[in-house]
Amino acid sequence: MSENDFFAALSHPHRRLIIRTLGISRGMPASRLADAVGVSRPGLSSHLKVLKSSRIVHGERRGKSIVYRLDSDTLHTHIADMLEFLNIGAIDHLFAGSSAKRAS
Repeated sequence: MSENDFFAALSHPHRRLIIRTLGISRGMPASRLADAVGVSRPGLSSHLKVLKSSRIVHGERRGKSIVYRLDSDTLHTHIADMLEFLNIGAIDHLFAGSSAKRAS
């Protein structure tokens, strides 16, 4: 998957909300996910198709339902690539001293 595909998948606010919801929940069946993000099931299905084809999300069958989770390997790879592109390096550098600034 290309960087363009990855960022295109993140371009829609509902898909970002799906990612955020799955990140907090650590996985959720489609019916609960649709309710949590406030989209119809057909709408969720189309967003999940984009996220799955970009390998951001994957589904595991559990009985009669499919539980969707984030693909942490894909996310880590693209976040690391973005940090390298921005010449930032380790993410720790972004937050160095931020707690001291908040305390003052």
